[in-house]
Amino acid sequence: MVCQAIWDSGHWADATDPSSGQPYFGDAGSDIYSDVHGNMVLLKYPTENVGGCEVMAHPEWKYRCYPATMFTTAPLETVLEVLRKANMSDAE
Repeated sequence: MVCQAIWDSGHWADATDPSSGQPYFGDAGSDIYSDVHGNMVLLKYPTENVGGCEVMAHPEWKYRCYPATMFTTAPLETVLEVLRKANMSDAE
């Protein structure tokens, strides 16, 4: 829904599949993106090794959420407006 709304505004957007590190909508490449590592480095979220797998701990929700990353060329104002509308439709 969010990527579609950004596309509709004339900008590129894609999200990563957290289980594979590959794009949801675009073509898979030879590199992967680790959502857990990205959250750890960019947002400074703590991680814990659980059975050989790094798990992110959200500051508020701890382990009750799963990270996902979206990339876009849209300006911040467009992203914020799309997210505001998405949150409004979820509340209805």
